[in-house]
Amino acid sequence: MTSMTDQVTDAKDRAVNSAHHAASAGRQELSNFFDDVQELVGHATQSADADVAKIRSKVEASLHSARIAAGKTAQRMQDRVTDAAASTDDYVRARPWTMIGVAAILGLAVGVALQRR
Repeated sequence: MTSMTDQVTDAKDRAVNSAHHAASAGRQELSNFFDDVQELVGHATQSADADVAKIRSKVEASLHSARIAAGKTAQRMQDRVTDAAASTDDYVRARPWTMIGVAAILGLAVGVALQRR
């Protein structure tokens, strides 16, 4: 039988791993999107029109900025999930009996709700 602390630690680890996986998948999807747009812009370079060249330059600059912003946002989200999981773990370790009480009350509430069905 595992202790509540071990269960919380396992839950925290799963949350952190999920956050890392989601951030990685999101980064990959954004990278694929940016690559596709970059390829599209590359095909537009075949035109010698000056207006097209200006637009292409703006799109490339916007793409570069968007890549950087998306990467920073994904990293911030991943960091926040990791921090939240660590804070939750610390809270449960500091107050195990409080968490046992909360879990018991939640279990009772769910039991009563299911019984009424």
